[in-house]
Amino acid sequence: MRDFDFHTKGSGGEFSSAASPGSPGAKSVQRRLIETALKLSVVAIIGFILFRHFSSLDSGAVWALIKRMGWGAALVLVPASLTTLVDTFGWAACVLQKRTLALVLPLLPTRLGCDALLNSIPAGVAVGETVRPLLLHRRCGVKLPEAIASCLLAKVNMAIAQVLYILVVIVLFVVAGQSTLLKQGAGGTDILTVAGLVLIPLLAGLVLVYTGPRLTQFSKLLGRVRWSPIRQFLARIGPDLQNIDRYVSDFGSRHTSRLIQSLVAFVGGWFFIGCESFVILSLLDARVFLWQALSFEAVASLLRIAFFFIPSALGAAEIAYATLIASFGVSDPITMAAAFIAVKRSRELLWIVLGYSTFLLPGRRSVVRESANSVQPIPLETPGDDQL
Repeated sequence: MRDFDFHTKGSGGEFSSAASPGSPGAKSVQRRLIETALKLSVVAIIGFILFRHFSSLDSGAVWALIKRMGWGAALVLVPASLTTLVDTFGWAACVLQKRTLALVLPLLPTRLGCDALLNSIPAGVAVGETVRPLLLHRRCGVKLPEAIASCLLAKVNMAIAQVLYILVVIVLFVVAGQSTLLKQGAGGTDILTVAGLVLIPLLAGLVLVYTGPRLTQFSKLLGRVRWSPIRQFLARIGPDLQNIDRYVSDFGSRHTSRLIQSLVAFVGGWFFIGCESFVILSLLDARVFLWQALSFEAVASLLRIAFFFIPSALGAAEIAYATLIASFGVSDPITMAAAFIAVKRSRELLWIVLGYSTFLLPGRRSVVRESANSVQPIPLETPGDDQL
């Protein structure tokens, strides 16, 4: 979206960039200012709550707690590494043009690099998800329409896996939940009922992606808008949308084995990253149950969606971690929460550094040049299920 509209006149190319108070450009600037003010307000509130939580923190006690982990701290890297590996396998299973196992290692750098963008810059989702198919096209030789479709499939499957993971955590809270957090306020049953009423329809909506040409239908719906730029854009990308829809529907109907592989891998990834919290808390001698530790990532994943404009939901996740640790009856919860956050964020920082280092790998051409040269739609190939 541009702040100002530029109009050309005649062959001389005279430009006028003035924007009147009532022009679309001025309205765009006002909207952005309002959005920025709201985001800064949210950040300020989060900062105030963080200060209230940790104002009396003894940093010496936190460091002593972390030092007690010793060389066992290296174990924290195990679940994170397994998460990265199985998530990459789940993504590779969505690329029909390549054999799954043969694509895992080439995809690892792209997976790390895109996640680094997602977790380190404001609104990193937009940047990371845009770069992902371009890198898949450039580094792995996958045709661009299929690269876009496979990335869309991977995100849908990961979202389905995320909903399944959260539902399992909710069930564990119902079956074994003794957390005071669930017994406060309106009561745990009410909270879990609302969560189920939201998540189950969401899961059904995600599955609908495999049942028909949803992108084409959505583009036709947008085409009813009487604005020529939108109609021209939709007409230009229409063939690509049809290719992607065909790819997605074929994936769901003719490649069920790969669909199952992808979903199982992504569900496993969510549980592995949930186990990371259990490993950290165990090394810190927090004495929590596995089902309690799994809830950390369930909450954090929702906060990353709600606070998408803050990298890794920084601040909001810390408040959630401290609240959960206190609700589980851990002794000295503020010190424990600070130590847990320090270890977990340090591991995430290491992954971000590794991710950015992958962009230093040699490539044939820049991502921008690749995207510029890939305007024409390319027919998709949908072979049968590949052997692992």
